Amino acid sequence: MKFTKLSFALACVLAFGGCGGGEKKTDETAETPKVDKAREAEENKARAAESYDAAVKAEASGEYMKARDGYLKVQTYVPDYKDVAARLKNLEDVIVAQQRLEGAPAGDGKKADLMVEYACALRRRGDLDRAMDAARKAVESNPTLASAHAELATIDFEAGLGKDAAEQAQKAVEADPESADGYYHLAFLHRTEAIDGANRDKALEYAQKAAAKSKPNDWKAHELLAAVYRDAGDMDKALASLKEAVRASGGLGRLAKKYEAWGGKPDAPVEKPAEKPPEEKPAEKPAEKPPEEKPAEKPPEEKPAEKPAEKPAEGGEKPPEGGGMGEQPK
Repeated sequence: MKFTKLSFALACVLAFGGCGGGEKKTDETAETPKVDKAREAEENKARAAESYDAAVKAEASGEYMKARDGYLKVQTYVPDYKDVAARLKNLEDVIVAQQRLEGAPAGDGKKADLMVEYACALRRRGDLDRAMDAARKAVESNPTLASAHAELATIDFEAGLGKDAAEQAQKAVEADPESADGYYHLAFLHRTEAIDGANRDKALEYAQKAAAKSKPNDWKAHELLAAVYRDAGDMDKALASLKEAVRASGGLGRLAKKYEAWGGKPDAPVEKPAEKPPEEKPAEKPAEKPPEEKPAEKPPEEKPAEKPAEKPAEGGEKPPEGGGMGEQPK
């Protein structure tokens, strides 16, 4: 009997011990996912930092596609990591231009134009050294390409090389007398006195040519001409040119505000013609009464049949009045 009681007590102890151990194990399992997620976040952040540093180095060395792939990899670890989104956007134009240039077959006559596009994309993102190298290659490839000389003039100016910029702008108009960009650069350099021997009269002459030869949506040439007119004190022509710049830009807000600040007045809205009042319809006449029915009249007495008329002589027949051959009279 004692043995039985002891066995029963031992069984209870073991049972309660097992239950306690099971609850503790369950609590540990519940806490594990939290620990794993925190650890995973730290690891992803470390991977993002490593990929970001590698991408920045690739971008600095001009390996733009490699840099793009690196930034995309960063986003797989941490989507909003630092300035990755802005860096990717800044790489878009230069990568497209680079791919177009590299995809052009050897001997393609348009390759120099693609070099100019690539140089322009590099300049816009601030890579002046590589932009200058690309523009010079474009000039070497096609010395008569006005756009290559004009782009090189822009790069030279941004690099602080005013004299070189003027030389390239002059070469642009010599290569193509219709080069609005070439005249624009010459006008700008003379107006800003960025070159020796700058002349305001020359600035006006070149600005007028740039505006006259510019494309319909090229507002910059008109804005520059407006500034030159304003420098000369001719506000009427300045406002007219600036108004043209607003039109060419499609109503650019900055230019519209500038136009108003100079004293220009926006065009008055077109007034719609006053609508005429609807014409009054004449009063309808009252319906007429139907005529009273009259008693039926007696039928007329029959007359004896008349003799048929004699046929006229040949050639004397005429068609019925009012109608032609085969037509009913009107």
